[in-house]
Amino acid sequence: MKLLTSISVLLLCTIWLFADTSHNSTIYLHIKVFLYGPYNTTTSLMNDDLRQCGIIPNTDPYFGIYVAGAGVFNTTGNNAIVDWVKVEIRSPIFPHMILASRAALLQRDGDAVDVDGVSSLSFPGVPSGSYYVAVSHRNHLGVMTNFAVLINNSPSATVIDFTTMPDASTYGTYSQQDMGGGLHALWAGDANGDGCISYNGTTCPCSSLNTDNADLKAEVINHGSTAPNPLTYVFKEYSSFDIDMDGCISYDGTAYYDPIFGIKITQQGNAYLLNQIMIHPDNSSPTPTFVFKEQIP
Repeated sequence: MKLLTSISVLLLCTIWLFADTSHNSTIYLHIKVFLYGPYNTTTSLMNDDLRQCGIIPNTDPYFGIYVAGAGVFNTTGNNAIVDWVKVEIRSPIFPHMILASRAALLQRDGDAVDVDGVSSLSFPGVPSGSYYVAVSHRNHLGVMTNFAVLINNSPSATVIDFTTMPDASTYGTYSQQDMGGGLHALWAGDANGDGCISYNGTTCPCSSLNTDNADLKAEVINHGSTAPNPLTYVFKEYSSFDIDMDGCISYDGTAYYDPIFGIKITQQGNAYLLNQIMIHPDNSSPTPTFVFKEQIP
């Protein structure tokens, strides 16, 4: 009972500390993160196919309250928008406790910016201090710092660069995909959003959902008025099942027509998922039944 009381007091003190909005209670972050799905090794940038296809929603898909500023999706080049991500500020004592969270727009060069498409991220109501910081995406596994980072209230913003952060500096093990050359990206393939990437036979231990592969297959078969569709069916949509984020969802489909890019070969969803499973470092004797989960508590 004494232990429980002590923990309760500590918890209440922590909540009180971070609820203090009396002064200097806004922190600023400059976050960089890559998504493996749209990452282009030739340009060392992420592709902005979703923006070019005009299917990124103006309102964020996580909270439904953040709205992209006028003209933001017209920007091209390195600062073109790839998609929305979610950023969380977590307790330095209890890293599973989310103190503040918000949506952000992700640029091709990895900068996570405010809804104006350029500014650093602000977190009103959060005073200067040390915090765990996590970033997640709707069909990638999220990442979190392995330690509490000191974040101040200067508009110049504290920089957290996950793209060059070694595995030892992120929470858990193999929390990001190693792309070589010291660069890392979030693992792509969590098509059903259960916090795991799974292909064949084994589901996520923390979820009652099917494997990502099974759910992708069902999505293709049952999509639209033409259902049931063949496994070669391909459709264009803003969807978590678009694993490589080229604007189209496919299972065994081989090509689609896009008004911007014309005919192109699209990544087959089932082959993409299988590859992600087989190359994971913990899958040392590669088997398609291997499952790995997001390394965020």
